[in-house]
Amino acid sequence: MIAYIKEPQYDGMDAVTARSKARVDAEVIFDRRGYKPINLNIPSKFTTNGFKRIKWHLDSNRAWKQALSKLTEKDILILQYPCTDFNLLLPRVLKSARTKIVLLIHDWERFRHVENKDEGLGRRIKCRIEEKLLKEADKIIVHNDMMKQKMEDYGIEPNKLVSLGIFDYLIDNIDRAKIEQRKNSKDMPIIIAGNLTRKKSGYIYDLPKKTKFNLFGAGYEAEKKETIYYRGPFPPDDLPYHMDGSFGLVWDGPTSETCAGATGNYLRINNPHKTSLYLASEIPVIIWSKAALATFIRDHRCGITVDSLAQINSAIEGLSDNDYKDMQRNAADIATQLRTGASLDRALKTVEEAIV
Repeated sequence: MIAYIKEPQYDGMDAVTARSKARVDAEVIFDRRGYKPINLNIPSKFTTNGFKRIKWHLDSNRAWKQALSKLTEKDILILQYPCTDFNLLLPRVLKSARTKIVLLIHDWERFRHVENKDEGLGRRIKCRIEEKLLKEADKIIVHNDMMKQKMEDYGIEPNKLVSLGIFDYLIDNIDRAKIEQRKNSKDMPIIIAGNLTRKKSGYIYDLPKKTKFNLFGAGYEAEKKETIYYRGPFPPDDLPYHMDGSFGLVWDGPTSETCAGATGNYLRINNPHKTSLYLASEIPVIIWSKAALATFIRDHRCGITVDSLAQINSAIEGLSDNDYKDMQRNAADIATQLRTGASLDRALKTVEEAIV
């Protein structure tokens, strides 16, 4: 049996952000391949209240043990990592059951926070759990070849690692009429979609004044500006029909000059899900030149790369209308694959051939 842990979703923000869509899409693909869901019955969302917090951790621990108790040495278990409250004891439970473990990495906690020297105890414990899981796993589906190489540098055996390439962004029965009605051209504002809070996306509050931007998402904290148009949040399945503009921007960190800090540096190895959102929506991409996915964008000719956001205007001015239309067509070709789950399907097929 190939099984996967089906985790609950409690965050009310999920309805208007794409934060959980990658996980939900993965579950859809698991189901298509005939994998068995094992429900993780954690009764309520994590709380900061002292007594309730302890009780939540105890309930969570019991829920995990109950879920894992259903597995045998003949089974294969897929975990989407990070997992909800997966504690230090549980890797031992998996090891004792001798179940084969496959990790689908969404975020690599250790590398994501490696620049933060003041991490608290909770984060350090999570990284310790992560190290145990990576060592116990039989296969690990990583974002791309850059993440694969970095994990090898950290001591993970190369034969465990399978590169995803790019995340899928499932859209069933795409509405062609809505896509065609959406206005997208080379001379329109740049699109930024995602979490727009200052804490998460500080660069948004440092955007170049000579470039126009359309912002889609929750949490925008700045006052109205002449070159910035805040369009508000949309559900993940509806957002592709509203993103009018020229290019979708993939950037992170506190500044527009370069992708810096822990979140900016993370772009060197991770696959931002918003890249898949833009391409699945048939929108070309502007991405940091040193990002892991910059190679994908260049190879598939579906966007442009820049070192700084100050370069956007000159980069676009250097494109002809035909150049832009070619990028749109290439993005549309990629969209067909991303909307049907081709990337994860390929990775899972590789895993199955290796360990089933």
